[in-house]
Order: sequence, then C-alpha cells, then structure tokens
Amino acid sequence: MLGALKDWIIWLQDRYLYPRAKTKVERLRMMVFYYLVLAIFVECSITLLGVTNVENTYVIRLTWILLGTAVVLFIGCGLKAISINPALDTLLLFIQARLCFIMMHCTVGSSAHPSDALVILHLCMCVFLLFFAVAAHLIWCPIILSVTSIAAYGFCIYQLDSHTLEVFFPIYIIFTALVTVFGLRMVYSVHTMEEENTALKEESQHIAEELELDNDELLVLLELSSKTCPEEDRLKELLSMMRENSRIRLIKAVDAYMKMKDTQDDILRKVFPEMTPSELTICRLILRGKKMGEICTILNKTTGNITSQRAHIRSKLGLKPADDLLKALEDRVNRFTGIEKAS
Repeated sequence: MLGALKDWIIWLQDRYLYPRAKTKVERLRMMVFYYLVLAIFVECSITLLGVTNVENTYVIRLTWILLGTAVVLFIGCGLKAISINPALDTLLLFIQARLCFIMMHCTVGSSAHPSDALVILHLCMCVFLLFFAVAAHLIWCPIILSVTSIAAYGFCIYQLDSHTLEVFFPIYIIFTALVTVFGLRMVYSVHTMEEENTALKEESQHIAEELELDNDELLVLLELSSKTCPEEDRLKELLSMMRENSRIRLIKAVDAYMKMKDTQDDILRKVFPEMTPSELTICRLILRGKKMGEICTILNKTTGNITSQRAHIRSKLGLKPADDLLKALEDRVNRFTGIEKAS
C-alpha cells in the first residue's frame, strides 16, 4: 500500500509539478515549495478549527492571510504566472513574520514559564523554516530568516527577563549562523557545479555539431575509441545505433586512416627492414614524439615490454647508451627520403 502511494506521488510530481523545472536546483525548489504549502494547509487548518485553542484575533487574521497567500502562490506557480524563486521567498518570509509575531506576542502579559515554552517552540519552528530555505538553495532568504529570528529571540528575552532564554541565546546565534553559512557554501558549490555542467554540455554540443553527430552517436564513438578490440556483436550493435550517413562517414574516415597507416608502414618497412612489425609500430610512435607512458597506453602494453623492445631497436641500429633514439630514427628516415628523391 505504501509502495503504491509512493509511486503515485512520484508520478504526480513528474507529471504535473516538475515538468517546467530546467535544472536540478529548480526541481528541488519546487519540491520544497509544494511540501511547504502542504504543511501550511495542515497547520492553518488545525489552528482555524480551534484544535490548538488559539483565540487571539491577530493570530487568527495572520493565519487566514498566510493561508490565502499560500493558495494564491500555489495557483500562480501552477499556472506559470509566478516563478518558483519569488514564490518560495515570499512564502518563507511570510511564515517567518507570523512565527516572530506570535513568539513576541506571547511574551506580553503572560507568565514566565508558559512564555518560555512557547518561545522555545516557535524558535524550533524558525529553525525548521531555516532548514527549508537552506534545502531550497536560496541565497538571501536564510540570512533574513536568521536575523529576524535572532531579533525576535532578543525581544523575548528583554520582555521576559528569562535566565533560561538568556543561557541559550548565544547557542542559538551560533547554531543559526553555522546553518546559514553552511547553506551559503552549499549554494555556491551547487552554482559552481551547475556552471561546470553547463560548460561541459555546451562543449559536448559544440563537438557534436562539429562532427555532425547527436549525443547517442557521440557515446557510441567514445565506446569504440575506448576499446582496443570490441567483440563483433557489440561492434555491430554500436554501429547500428548510428545514423547511416554518420556510420558511412566514420567508416570512410577509418578506411582513409588505415590506408595512410599502411602507407607509413610500407615506408618504415623499407627504411627499417631489420625491424619486426611490433618494433616498427614503436618506431612510428617514437617518430611522432610519443613518450614511454603514451606508447604503453596506446599499445596497451607494460613499461617493461616497451623498454625491452626499445632496447632491441637500439641494438639493431647500433646505438650507444648515450645516443638519442629519436634522432637516430629521424636521421635514417631523412637519409632514405633523400635517396628516394635523388633517384
């Protein structure tokens, strides 16, 4: 039963509540807003029905105003007439104003003990509201909530002259300050990650446009380039995921590269007839300026294997330990090219 209810709530959110959220932060803010509206409906209904025995005229009026404001903002967001950020800010600040008013009002003309309890209760609700603002990744709202709750707390201490409230006042200031700073740091971190994510998406889109590929085809290309020898079935599956014109361009590009590589290999075989195929491959990579680590990565071989083959190459070329292998290879290629041109 609970699982079905959870699935229904998720479907309702995805279908009606979050379709216009462009980012994860907007989606989170909308979730906080709708849950906050639900909490207001419940709390205001309990108050107006007399369950909490609240009889103060001003509190009742504020409750009606809060309920009306929540309804207007809820409808406005649902009709896309109001954006989520000002709606959430307005709702949080209005709730805070109501809490602070009730908290300060209960200190006037009341006995100390009940007033202490009511102040602490409403301070807890202020902290709860502050967590809502932090969870929604708001910037200025947590600061305003912290300052107003501290100011209301100070007024209550002045009115009641309560030792208990005075003792916890510094603790409350430190706690709200830490929560606010943490919230601002979290907002900054999320904002930075969003900027980096946007930059990555734009770069990916630019690459896709330059290559005339969509995102799925880019993923296919990345998987093909990351595997040394993909299985035949997987290769067919990956190629089938690409559009025909993209697949044809890829095959033509690979074919052109292979022809160029074969031509280079033919030249290298003539320049270095004493070398084995694997040694020729290493010679070609060295001539391209590749370092030891890069050669190991490209050929998917260990450093010891490449070092051993480099030693064989140096031995076949008759090099001394102090001789530069790259320079020796270039000199031999240049001599061969000069002979070819002369003939």
